[in-house]
Amino acid sequence: MDLNGIWIFTQVVRYGGFTAAARATGLPKSTISRKLRALEQSLGAVLLLRSTRSVQPTEIGAAYYERCDAVLRELELAEHQVSQSLSQVRGRLRVTAPVEMGQQALGPIVADFLARHPQVSVELVLLDRTVDLLAEGFDVALRVGPLPDSNLIARRLGRTRWVLVAQPELAARLDSWENAPRLAFTGRRGDSAWTRPGTRLAANSFASLLEAACQGLGVACVPSFFCHEALRNGQLQRVFEGHEPADAPLYAVFPPRHALLPKVRSFLELLEQAWRLPPWSGSL
Repeated sequence: MDLNGIWIFTQVVRYGGFTAAARATGLPKSTISRKLRALEQSLGAVLLLRSTRSVQPTEIGAAYYERCDAVLRELELAEHQVSQSLSQVRGRLRVTAPVEMGQQALGPIVADFLARHPQVSVELVLLDRTVDLLAEGFDVALRVGPLPDSNLIARRLGRTRWVLVAQPELAARLDSWENAPRLAFTGRRGDSAWTRPGTRLAANSFASLLEAACQGLGVACVPSFFCHEALRNGQLQRVFEGHEPADAPLYAVFPPRHALLPKVRSFLELLEQAWRLPPWSGSL
């Protein structure tokens, strides 16, 4: 089916002739004539009565025009609806992130996103495991550290900065890194990157480490986004700068087919803006 030929046919009937149709569509008259001949040949029917003064549809042509015009109008409406859908930020956005990152850093970002886009709803699922976005129906995931090979698209947002913090009274008594009492986060049991001999507390909870540090029990290694309030209000202070673990890259990952969705694009833009100058940067 030659939709282009059908569309040209409807324009000729609508405007009452080849010249008027050529003027309205911007097509050469020769193209219009050729397309109409090909359409009539494919249908095996004469659709137009041509004369030197006018062009009129035959009885079959008039009936064909009515059906084709209705179908083309429906197609135009469908295209308009798709275009509108692709230009509006709407629908449900499903986001997943590590638990404590989501609790500390994502709340204000999600609230801002919802305030900007009233037709969007967000489902934020915080999980300390690698989520299969396609199988579990997520639009975006936040991930820290090197990424494994996958079919997902990754956009780097920034970095997760690790800091060593201690209660001010304890910090004043610390003389050397080697002799410092230390609390350490460990994501995997026995991870030497976060623990060392003599560690008093190893936990997979930043909240537990931060509370222990605020009680003066040792030095905690935590992400900057998690301790910025305690640094800002003086409960904790940074210690042993230069001994922190290396920064870890932070990524947003999403399925390729979601890249064109306005809700995903808008959320990614907001994430990038937020991590470009995060509220906790002023505490460091």
